Amino acid sequence: MGTTPIWPDGQTPATLLVLLELQAAGDSSDEDEPADLEDLGAAHPDDESVVIVGDKLSAYLKTEVKNVHEMRTFSPSDQCPLCPWRRFPHAWSGTSATRLRSHVARYHVPKTQYCCSGTKQLKVVMSLYDNDVLLQQAPCNLLQRSATILRKTVVPGLDHSQNHIDRHIRCILDGKGVKFVNSDILTTSMLVRRVGSTMYARSFGELLFKELLVHHCKVAAVIPRIAMHMHAAGSELGNLLPQHPKTWWPIVEDIFSSPSIQAKRAAMHAELEAHTEYTSISIDGTMRCCMGVMGQSTIRNQVERDADSAFTPDDSLRRVLSVKGRTGAVLGLLPVSSEKSEVVRQAIDECFGSVAKNQVLYVFCDNASPKLLNDLTAVLPNLKAMALDPVHLPIVYE
Repeated sequence: MGTTPIWPDGQTPATLLVLLELQAAGDSSDEDEPADLEDLGAAHPDDESVVIVGDKLSAYLKTEVKNVHEMRTFSPSDQCPLCPWRRFPHAWSGTSATRLRSHVARYHVPKTQYCCSGTKQLKVVMSLYDNDVLLQQAPCNLLQRSATILRKTVVPGLDHSQNHIDRHIRCILDGKGVKFVNSDILTTSMLVRRVGSTMYARSFGELLFKELLVHHCKVAAVIPRIAMHMHAAGSELGNLLPQHPKTWWPIVEDIFSSPSIQAKRAAMHAELEAHTEYTSISIDGTMRCCMGVMGQSTIRNQVERDADSAFTPDDSLRRVLSVKGRTGAVLGLLPVSSEKSEVVRQAIDECFGSVAKNQVLYVFCDNASPKLLNDLTAVLPNLKAMALDPVHLPIVYE
């Protein structure tokens, strides 16, 4: 027996059913019988080189191709409205129209998913479809709109005698949206950063940096925020943003390792030193942040750690040593192999500058010992005392 869906308060069934339309842009399969990747021609579900169009979107494209094929005149008379640059110039406009219809009948077919230009235009089509559904408007002229977008953004245009264009254009993440550009200008007049197969402009890096700071570097929360900014800027291609966090983390690392961010970091350390933030420091270690590091076996299994780990125990970064200052400012988040006194001493010695080391008078930690005090005194010449961190006292007794 079927069940009646219970709709949330304040939302009509018609409004919520719009979200189900998003499934039409991609292929779907029965949960009990997953689709065979070999049948789909995909080596991996995350393979971006393979684009599978769903049945509903395919029906829209089929109708659009049929309407174009039945057109009597074209504007311009020799240009295929479904392709970004494909043209059939001839002295007689009637001959151009005949060649154009022959091109549509031969190449805009189900075998090519009605798009003979390649997967990049097809991705634009799917993004336009999703955007129309989210705006609760009927999808229409998707191939023609995608071709227009590519013609506007890819400058200079490509050769009008070729169907396939994927190798000649590149996808760029920009602060105002996702756009495609001519691959030739990337080496001449356009400055972009490339991380793996993803390229982004400076405006996108600045936007991502600001959102990461606001959302505490939680990439899952940042992705919809970036899409919202792009939609507000008028972009219809927000769904072309990478969806998996594993694609975003290399970009985040590249941004935070850039010279400008490192210069800001140095300026912040100088400001902390000027306000004697290092007078009293509190150190503590946590293991949770490093549990997902690949190549490191679990710390709880000694046999596995010795046999299967790709790194030696001294090279494995199993903890993050956090260092707080006099007013609670974060002075450092240092990956370390353990919380041994010599390891802590080396980490602080490498992180702190000479001015900061001379400022330290008191150290608070949860494992205070004479050995740790002696080791830290070797790198902190003015260290006077060490005590238990007051934050850990109620934790122990609780």
